[in-house]
Amino acid sequence: VSSFGLLRVALLLEGIALVAVLTSGMTLLMISTEGRRQVQALTLWSTVMPVGYAFGLLLVAPFAGGAHWQGGFLLHAGVLLVLALTVVVLPAVRARVGAGTGFAVLRNVRVLRFGLSLSMSALAGIGTSAVGALYLNQVHGIELARSAQMMALASLAGVAGSFVVGWMLTRGWAGLPIGGLLV
Repeated sequence: VSSFGLLRVALLLEGIALVAVLTSGMTLLMISTEGRRQVQALTLWSTVMPVGYAFGLLLVAPFAGGAHWQGGFLLHAGVLLVLALTVVVLPAVRARVGAGTGFAVLRNVRVLRFGLSLSMSALAGIGTSAVGALYLNQVHGIELARSAQMMALASLAGVAGSFVVGWMLTRGWAGLPIGGLLV
């Protein structure tokens, strides 16, 4: 990318694609599963963003701060191409939505709380990772590639924490005391 304007357009398109994938993926899971299977599917889906973000950081960390930083974008484009080609092997999904019930799920307070928590988690994770690498580099003098790797590992630690909280909830722990532990 030789132009800052072109880079900004590319990042805007990437952001739109991220929102589209996260939203449509969650919607697909909500209309194609039910009961315990739906809870498990949505719980697993909630790890997609932090895991993807962490692996993305790990992939491009070697290019950070170097003369060939554009290679990180090309690497991401290659991964996107491979994933896009796998669409043809995805199984067919039967949606269980009847006429006029597509928005009924939005009346479920638990679904809305889950969506809000997933959005807040994504916002915090992306914001912290984006600023954290620069902070570690500029304030503590840690090489940019190394600080990006550190932020990726922190993101993966958050996924591990999500699994621990999920395990606690399935064992009968109440949500409020768990929230107190996190703060």
